[in-house]
Amino acid sequence: MEFNKYSYRQAEIILNSKFMLKEEITKALDSLSIRHSEREIRRGSIDPHKIIQDAFIKKGWSDEFLISAMTKKKQYFDLYKDRVAIEIEFSRSENLYRDYLRFILAHNEDKIDVGVIITLDRKVKTKYKYSAVRPDIQYAIDDLTWLRPILGVPIWVIGIY
Repeated sequence: MEFNKYSYRQAEIILNSKFMLKEEITKALDSLSIRHSEREIRRGSIDPHKIIQDAFIKKGWSDEFLISAMTKKKQYFDLYKDRVAIEIEFSRSENLYRDYLRFILAHNEDKIDVGVIITLDRKVKTKYKYSAVRPDIQYAIDDLTWLRPILGVPIWVIGIY
């Protein structure tokens, strides 16, 4: 699988200090081949989220990691390992905001050094005619640009295609 990446607030530099973990992320994604159409996803015959999550679980990542015991509604990361949290976001653009808030909560509780968002690259959205409500790397980059004054968590965004 190919991907583009974007480093917000030196996220990639932080991951370079955890080089083995960064390599694990890129190799897990490189090893995957997800070929699908919008129709297959809607029918549920292919679940890219589950495919990606399973690849990381095989490498020792925890899934559905509890972010904080202090919140009334329990919040979980899709994946977590060694102070790095991963959120996989293919469903709706507005879910990225939930991911940002989860990263803030965990960062404020000193549970993460960096957050990672795995989403689509705009090339995939064009090629497969994905719905306009699906998030992509450019959508996240635009968000992070205007959120810079209030979002201090380093985030590495990966757009797969």
